[in-house]
Amino acid sequence: MFTPILNPNSSSSSTNTKSNSAISLSQYQSELSKILHKHDPNAIRLYDFINHVKIFTYNLNTSRWGDNPIIEGNLFVYKRQEIINNHPYQSYVFSIINKEQIFIQSITSGMLEQIDKQCLFYEVMKNDKPEIFSLHFLNEQECLRLHKFIYHCIQKLKEQQSLSITTGAHQLLTPVTNSNEDPTLSLKRLLNISSQNELSLPPSEFKQSKPMNREHFQNVFLHLIQNNDEFLDIIHQACFSSST
Repeated sequence: MFTPILNPNSSSSSTNTKSNSAISLSQYQSELSKILHKHDPNAIRLYDFINHVKIFTYNLNTSRWGDNPIIEGNLFVYKRQEIINNHPYQSYVFSIINKEQIFIQSITSGMLEQIDKQCLFYEVMKNDKPEIFSLHFLNEQECLRLHKFIYHCIQKLKEQQSLSITTGAHQLLTPVTNSNEDPTLSLKRLLNISSQNELSLPPSEFKQSKPMNREHFQNVFLHLIQNNDEFLDIIHQACFSSST
């Protein structure tokens, strides 16, 4: 169980209650900014805060989600600034923070993302290899808020890159996509998603567990056949016995 850096009810009690409120909205935001800066000294502007999220990773080798979240905690959405080669470099990021860990994800122009109810799926490239994650929220409104922020950041970054290329300031590489093509098609292909209503969801304590479906069973069966000699011997023996 993770240890939050803020009480899960702190936002509702401080921002939604108009009477008997101990601190104002501006004071609350100021306190959040201080907490964020304590965990990430490069943070310069806070945009949003969500009490509790979990993040899972998708294993492309086994075509399965991890059984447990890599981290869960408070989510901060903000701008950060780093000094690289004596020049300031700003980026939009979101991070998941608890008292033991911090996970920081930069928002890039090449990021692919889509939402399904309380889950936000996204794909980023790291060392020329795709990595896929799923963020789980307590409600759909929080998921939609982050989705909108990421979408606007991606559009802004693409506009900045187009302007830089036009003016010749920097030659930045941006993915070329068909305007008539679903921008999340690459992500759906990797997840074997034919439509938004057929998302293969990772496990989550936020939702009740479901029995293993046919596709999941097939993936597990193939994995055992290919990697477990003892299991293969059992299947082979059973087939041999039934044929004699």
